[in-house]
Amino acid sequence: MVLCYSRTKHASIAPLGEDKLLVTNYMDDGNFSGEIEIEVALPDLEITAARGKFERCFTEHCTAAESLVKKVIGLRVGSGLTKLLENLIGGPKGCSLMEALLFEACDAVILSFTPQQMGMADGLDDEQRREGLLQMVQMNPRLLNSCIAFDPNGPLLKGRL
Repeated sequence: MVLCYSRTKHASIAPLGEDKLLVTNYMDDGNFSGEIEIEVALPDLEITAARGKFERCFTEHCTAAESLVKKVIGLRVGSGLTKLLENLIGGPKGCSLMEALLFEACDAVILSFTPQQMGMADGLDDEQRREGLLQMVQMNPRLLNSCIAFDPNGPLLKGRL
């Protein structure tokens, strides 16, 4: 017997004028198909609108979760968001899939600013670049262990945190 499983995930960010972002996150596999959209105000990264839609899901909790997405309006993308999403959207009365979709959408917002921050380091010497990256990790601890460059025991951060 051959088993086949495929999952597609896609997150995108588009500007809505100069002061907002539209973030869409979509996931589809054999059992589940869902999408969320959030609007994020700049520069404070406050979620100002949220919508969710499930085309196909396998539990009643997920079907009811479309209304849960509104609970994130007013939250800010930043530290503490993981725990807030777990409490508001996930948990025994929530939907872990909706929680994951929202988390990945918020993560996409943070990642969208990373190339800009990294590009600012182009004109710096090696020591200034190291100090800048260290400050970036201290301001955004989610970067820790996100890749080998931000491994606390790696060459960039060893003994620096």
